[in-house]
Amino acid sequence: MDRKHPAPSWPTDNYGIYHESKNENQVIAKIKFLGLYLSKHKDGMHMLICPFHCNGDNNVAFYYESSDRNPYGWYSCHKCSVCRQTPVPFYEKIGVSFSEIVNKSLIRLDKGLLSEILTVLEYELERCDDIFQRRGKLVRISVDTNTEQIIITELLPEDIRRILSKRCKFMILSSSEDKWELRNLPADYCNNIYKTQRQLKFKEVIGIAIQPYLRQDGSLATTPGYDQDTKIFSHFPENAYSIPAEPTQEDAKNALQCILDLFNEFPFASDDDKSAAVSACMTSTIRVSLPYAPMYHCNAPQSSSGKTLLMKCIAAFNTPFPVASLEFPHNNEECGKKMLALLKKGTSVIFFDNANSNLPAYPSLCSILTDEYFSDRILGQSEISEVSTRALFLSNGNNVVPLKDLRRRVIEFVILPTCENPATRTFSKEPLLEVSTYRTYYVSLVLTMIRAWIVAGCPEVDVPTIATYKDWSNWCRQVLLWLGLPDPATSLFRALDDDPDRLILRRFLHAWFDSFKSQSVRLRDAIEKGNTALKEVLTEINDGGKILNHRSLGKWLSRNTRRTVDGLTLEKDDSISLSAGSWRVISR
Repeated sequence: MDRKHPAPSWPTDNYGIYHESKNENQVIAKIKFLGLYLSKHKDGMHMLICPFHCNGDNNVAFYYESSDRNPYGWYSCHKCSVCRQTPVPFYEKIGVSFSEIVNKSLIRLDKGLLSEILTVLEYELERCDDIFQRRGKLVRISVDTNTEQIIITELLPEDIRRILSKRCKFMILSSSEDKWELRNLPADYCNNIYKTQRQLKFKEVIGIAIQPYLRQDGSLATTPGYDQDTKIFSHFPENAYSIPAEPTQEDAKNALQCILDLFNEFPFASDDDKSAAVSACMTSTIRVSLPYAPMYHCNAPQSSSGKTLLMKCIAAFNTPFPVASLEFPHNNEECGKKMLALLKKGTSVIFFDNANSNLPAYPSLCSILTDEYFSDRILGQSEISEVSTRALFLSNGNNVVPLKDLRRRVIEFVILPTCENPATRTFSKEPLLEVSTYRTYYVSLVLTMIRAWIVAGCPEVDVPTIATYKDWSNWCRQVLLWLGLPDPATSLFRALDDDPDRLILRRFLHAWFDSFKSQSVRLRDAIEKGNTALKEVLTEINDGGKILNHRSLGKWLSRNTRRTVDGLTLEKDDSISLSAGSWRVISR
């Protein structure tokens, strides 16, 4: 045996290729069994009675656990000259094996056993408390000890190799000398795991929480760590939040009043707008519990109205960390790539600050706001990546509104400063500083309101439903209606009614129906025989051109087929064999 390091050996009672490490340090266990253990001196260092001088005076020695710096541990006794250069005599004296010394799993790299070796390597990764699967990708979730910020790192082959090398020792049996030798883990194994990671079954994580959150059944998760039921990983001080176990409606009303007081100095255009802002705080607080949620947009007639301050206050209900202001993307491709990059990092708040034009309905953004997951091609690569969309989306601008399909995905609220120069206005109470300083208190208020509604049996006020955002509508809309506030979704329904595309469709349907009732008519005949109102709306659909383009008008009709407005529905009549096809509007 090498007198400096213990010689590698395979456990005599193990005939497989894998020897799993024990949770307890086996050297410490053996010292305790022999009655030599005294106490823990500090992390990784223990005091014991020297086994070489058990009956002498002043026989205290020290054992140092194995670590990255000392992979075989160390032993120190001022009387034992034999142990000054190596801990091996100490290990021999107390009778511990190689596997007990290194306290790592042992894996034999036998030839012809690729599948079996990969299986045990994957099992070792599964044993790691900080490794998860996130939409088919292996990730490590850690907490920055300085900032307490949660960090998500996607594992590459070299990361997998480093992790496994820290957890395991890899061995081969030398056929020539009939002894065990240590080997580095070949990179091919890690490349194989990386390429097949989508097929593996690790703990899946779909959301990151830094405060208590709601489970799907309405119960409150107040213990940090990984929750198997919700697949959410959380990290927060467990006793910092105060939410009554069975809050009452009175508790909820008191909590609501505290939040309303926070926003008293913001000049909301109406009570509907203030209600929408409160619902934004609620959405911000429980965003990780919602599969998807609408974006919130703050509008104002002029700059320096307090839009950014208000949105940062709302964001503070979600995260204690500073939120970066982003420019609204210039096209759909840029939007998709930018959102993919931010969501892959686990960004919890995405804030488009001071948009200088109306917000286009980019398909990528619309998809993110109504789907639980979003996929796109990674910039500079051919690989398609999929990410969770559980982030809070905020935007603001001066006389800026969302367009087209984005309108039904956005809750808008307006602030109207009453002074001529709002930039000179001051707040008697700094709302952002207030939320940031007492964040756990304000988060507890929101959770108290929602839990009170759930404890009361989830009473619902009869209002138009929003099928897309059912969970959001329950926890961030019905709660406020129950507490007496106006509907926070008023702006969404108003936006739908004022949608230019919907308005022009309404005019078209009424004009066509007035001209032909439910009769099937070819487009060419409708242009010739329709009333003045129909010709005017067709001209508008044709972008004002005096010569109507039948091809483009036909495409517009196809896009709006089966859409219903005011009980009128456009249909294509395929029962009549006409080369150009025919159309009709029916009254339902």
